[in-house]
Amino acid sequence: MPEKTRNQNLTVERFIRRFDESYRLLAYYAALPLALTPELLNYLHNRFLRGRVLWEAQADLLLSDLCEQVGYEMYAMEPAVRDYLLGEMERSAEAKNMQEAAYLLLSYVQRLWNSSSFASASELEAQHWGAMAYIEDERNHVIQAMEKRFQSSIANDDKAEMSWLSRLTATFEPQLEKSQNYQIILNYAQQVSQLMGNGSREVPLPTFTFEVVTVDRYGKEINRVRRQASYFSENLGNDVKLDVVYIPGDTFMMGSPETEERIYKDEGPQHEVTVDSFFMSKYPVTQAQWEAVMGNNPSKFKGKNRPVERVSWKDAIEFCKRLSEMTGKDFWLPSEAEWEYACRAGTTTPFNFGETITSDLANYQGTSTYAEEPEGVYRKETTEVGSFPPNTFGLYDMHGNVWEWVADSWHKDYTNAPNDGGIWEEGADKSLRVLRGGSWNIYPDNTRAAVRYRSLPYDRSNGVGFRVVHRVART
Repeated sequence: MPEKTRNQNLTVERFIRRFDESYRLLAYYAALPLALTPELLNYLHNRFLRGRVLWEAQADLLLSDLCEQVGYEMYAMEPAVRDYLLGEMERSAEAKNMQEAAYLLLSYVQRLWNSSSFASASELEAQHWGAMAYIEDERNHVIQAMEKRFQSSIANDDKAEMSWLSRLTATFEPQLEKSQNYQIILNYAQQVSQLMGNGSREVPLPTFTFEVVTVDRYGKEINRVRRQASYFSENLGNDVKLDVVYIPGDTFMMGSPETEERIYKDEGPQHEVTVDSFFMSKYPVTQAQWEAVMGNNPSKFKGKNRPVERVSWKDAIEFCKRLSEMTGKDFWLPSEAEWEYACRAGTTTPFNFGETITSDLANYQGTSTYAEEPEGVYRKETTEVGSFPPNTFGLYDMHGNVWEWVADSWHKDYTNAPNDGGIWEEGADKSLRVLRGGSWNIYPDNTRAAVRYRSLPYDRSNGVGFRVVHRVART
């Protein structure tokens, strides 16, 4: 057995041993859609497994290692695990139900399309194609639809969509390769690969250059280096654009070391987390961007290039939903782990600038100090995004200016925290949501990379905004 297959087998068998052999059947059906909601899992369970698998198995599966939360009430399996389960299902007695389950998925996607679903158009289209791929008479329709989208994305040089379609081509291969026409979209995927150059699997993106500053505990600059980062840009209309920066995945230590000054108990225990690559908005969402998507401006400190504030967590979620619908790409709030990883940008110091921070580097209550730096300026309002140096990833305003909502509910500390970088909901206080980064009216110690804050999801404050992420599709 190949090593990769053996690892997925161990993941599935560990899940089965933890609960019951009947849970294997639920895992089969859960693997059919590309993304899973509690409602969809309940539909599948009710239609195919009523009386054979306990109802509580649904929650057990969604909270297990088989699934990762990837959005609001939306979960996905690691592709290798999903492929393994589908292969097992095709060899089992449940194979006879796969086509009927596909029709149920089509019906479910159609209902979401006609509702105010949190899913974006691209998510729904991928789900639609994924369901059709199980139906022999529909496979050629999937190939034709993907062929048209490939042609359009190549003609318009839409690199993000080209990459998305190439990944779907690989994802649907086990089903679509049964059609003689699969070679059509496979050829397009290979053409995209050639456009990438040197056989790379990533579409080349434009880059921007910036300088990264490091200071010592006295606030004195000790290093300045030039860096580059890749990004893509979404046109929101009326000359308003949203730049989204590529953040390469890696492993980091999340939380504060016990030796860090002025830490809080909720910042520990420090633990290792592995984060997949993703894209994050270069700045906090601005008032111009908010108005382009939402049609209003709730902010106290007006300015099109200032961060939007006085937005609740619920407001931020609605923005992500509308932005996804507008662009056809999936946008969401970062997980708490993604946010801290992006803020640190490979550093282990209290701030991504080094041992301290100054009001020349960020917007906060600069008349207070953290280490041995001199007192600075307290501006008493937000500043335009990009007014201060970025971190090594090319992200601006990760310290100060506005607190930033993240997707997670509140946990009092990191005890039993997951190490996969995903949204952490299990065992949380779901009446509260997490904020990170500090704001214009906060002392410097509360703008550290590890600082966590909590608030009600309906709260609006002139010190609170957010930024968005676009996750690299998992293949």
